[in-house]
Amino acid sequence: MKVPEGVIIRTIKGGTDTLKRILTDLRKYSFTGYVKTILEGESAGATGYIVLQDGIAALSYYEFSKEGRERSYVGSRSLKFIWEDSYNPACRIELHTRIDPEEMYKLFPEEAVLHGRMKPKKRPAAITWTAREEEENETDPVWQEIQEWKDRGYNVQRMEELYRKDRDEAERQLPECRSKIRKLQVLEELLEEMNTTGFEREVMSIKKKLKEPDMALAAEAELEDLRVAIETGGGADSESEIWEKKREKDREEKVEKVYDLILHAGKQKEGPEEADEEDTGLKPGLTFDSFVVGPSNRFAHGAAIAVANNPFTAYNPLFITSGAGLGKTHLLNAIGNEIKKAHPEFRVLYMTTEEFTTRLIQALESNNLVEFRDRCRQLDVLLLDDVQFLAGKERTQEELFHTFNALYNDEKQIVLASDRPPKEIPTLSDRLISRFEAGLIVEINSPDLETRLAILQKKAKESGIKMGPQVITYIAENVRENIRELEGALNRIAAFSTLMKRDIDMELAREVLGKRGSEEKAPQPEESRGGEKMAELFPGSSYIVEETRPVLCHRIFESYLNRGYSGLNITRTNPGKLRRKYNMADARIIWLTDRESIKEETVEPGLEMVMYLIEDMLEKSDRAIIVLDDIQYLISNNSFDAVAQFVRRLVDEISESDSILITSVSPDTLSKQELSILERELELLEEN
Repeated sequence: MKVPEGVIIRTIKGGTDTLKRILTDLRKYSFTGYVKTILEGESAGATGYIVLQDGIAALSYYEFSKEGRERSYVGSRSLKFIWEDSYNPACRIELHTRIDPEEMYKLFPEEAVLHGRMKPKKRPAAITWTAREEEENETDPVWQEIQEWKDRGYNVQRMEELYRKDRDEAERQLPECRSKIRKLQVLEELLEEMNTTGFEREVMSIKKKLKEPDMALAAEAELEDLRVAIETGGGADSESEIWEKKREKDREEKVEKVYDLILHAGKQKEGPEEADEEDTGLKPGLTFDSFVVGPSNRFAHGAAIAVANNPFTAYNPLFITSGAGLGKTHLLNAIGNEIKKAHPEFRVLYMTTEEFTTRLIQALESNNLVEFRDRCRQLDVLLLDDVQFLAGKERTQEELFHTFNALYNDEKQIVLASDRPPKEIPTLSDRLISRFEAGLIVEINSPDLETRLAILQKKAKESGIKMGPQVITYIAENVRENIRELEGALNRIAAFSTLMKRDIDMELAREVLGKRGSEEKAPQPEESRGGEKMAELFPGSSYIVEETRPVLCHRIFESYLNRGYSGLNITRTNPGKLRRKYNMADARIIWLTDRESIKEETVEPGLEMVMYLIEDMLEKSDRAIIVLDDIQYLISNNSFDAVAQFVRRLVDEISESDSILITSVSPDTLSKQELSILERELELLEEN
């Protein structure tokens, strides 16, 4: 069958879960086109097609030939063969765009359609009953319950057919079906309580399953995936992405455990600590004594001390905000431990927003909402961490609002922590914003060199790690982002020293920290053609330039090309104009446009295609400077949420390389909240 050839924008080798990852990305970016799999052998060959419209698989077709004989398959069976072929490393997977899906539909029978176009299958004729049997059935409680479920919209066709064939067997299966329907009712209530804006496609899929008793487990799994996607504040993640995040978190935890085991190998283990009779959620080791104070956190530390010494009267609520790993959680626990030490009778509870949400859901499912509310609203001190994850949780916000009011009106202490101020938390209700801002908001900034040195010295002393001041200074100068990374670097060096039975010296520190060493820092600022100083950029970093017209981003790009960097510039400006204005002869410049050009290389404003170009550059070059000079153009052709998710993924890719990313945006084209979200993901770069 002759299938229209689109424009091939990507070719990938087959492998385990390769096709699954591709389809996940295409769904995220609402891709329209088709995925083609090609597997060729000496005497046999197979070709498969999965057509997608707006990211959703619409139909599939599979052709197989062997020794001159040909066979073709459509629908779910073809999809099975395509999936099997895609696991073979010899399989070639092509991504085609610029095709008309309607033309594809005309080529295939309707049975090939996977979603949205399939005709309803003919149901088998119902078993006919006599009038007397009908009358007897109407009075049978088993039949009555089945019909009651049917009237409420549940698909109980299987139970009806079973009843007609074997009434006793239907009665035996009735409790199981009843349990499934109760489960669906609980799931439906939970779905109604979520803020599902932007996840309409996922909600539609879940709602269909909520009327199918035999799909209760699948509905529950999809609802949990949706909840996690909403909590992460990004686009709707696929199942594979959600589990990948969980696996990444597990890997980090295992690495930390390995470091701990190495560092404490050979030391006599103490017996397990006795658990507190009261579950406060507090970590005993996080106290004010173990908190290192510096200029970046002095005000926040002072406010926390004041709250701990005078709960209910100093600052209520106290709202602590900072980036990840700078000490928010430490201060929350220090407040709780100090209050508990001075007032053992006080009911103190530390929990994250995720824990609050999980307990709320469990209470709803088990009909223990009253007990949950009593537990939270009778506290003397509530310490709530990661408040930013209230985004998208309408039901949790509602419950927290009433909990906040109950505690505040009873003059109980509330301390909150978030990675951003209340007004910058997406979809946070105005009434919660006003209450969070009613007290004191304090910010923790990145620690300066002096504070980083003090933290390392204190941590090394507490852990019994012996290293000279030169090594400590080396770590402090080269690990600057946050305290968590600082302590992680210290632990890696100490663990490597123990494992290799080597003293900790500068050579070992450089070996462990690798390219983060001072000898391999990014080049120092130098003058551009106009004489102004270029900003100092660091490998593995992503930056945003806020400018009405993209000028600074191109000057920096030109400067780093002169330093030997490979260059990729994806721009809304005609590449010829850029070459005339700047020295970019050795760079790859791609025009971001939806029109074709015979003179210049172009790319449509599709996120998947742009991501492919950047990933390809990172694979081919060890050290590259990449410019994406018109974020607002991508937003206008996709959506802000999709672009924000795209930026997060891009930042993660860059962070694991020695390349640099610069994006440019006109601040007047975005709302304050949208600009703030981008600034959270990218480092703001300003002209010196």
